Amino acid sequence: MKTIRETQISATTSIDCKVKTARDETVGSIKDIMINTITNEIDYVVLKVDEGFLNLGSKLLALPMESFNFHTAQDDIIIVKETKETLENAPGFDNDS
Repeated sequence: MKTIRETQISATTSIDCKVKTARDETVGSIKDIMINTITNEIDYVVLKVDEGFLNLGSKLLALPMESFNFHTAQDDIIIVKETKETLENAPGFDNDS
């Protein structure tokens, strides 16, 4: 996998990475990155939080880009700055929203 220590990362690469907390707890993956076509900035990152048996209870969360650390020691890991408990308790949205 491509090294993430660079100053840029492709959306495709970030979607292929696992998302973990600072406590090394796997929470899910990045589902999408939403770009504002007026400001040309990232509005938010869609995090897919895996829950339940076989992740059947997965939910989506919209988090600001600042909630993530893309510069990690492992190339295939992105760190979310929230706790696993916070993410699990946060209200999510479904795929159609």
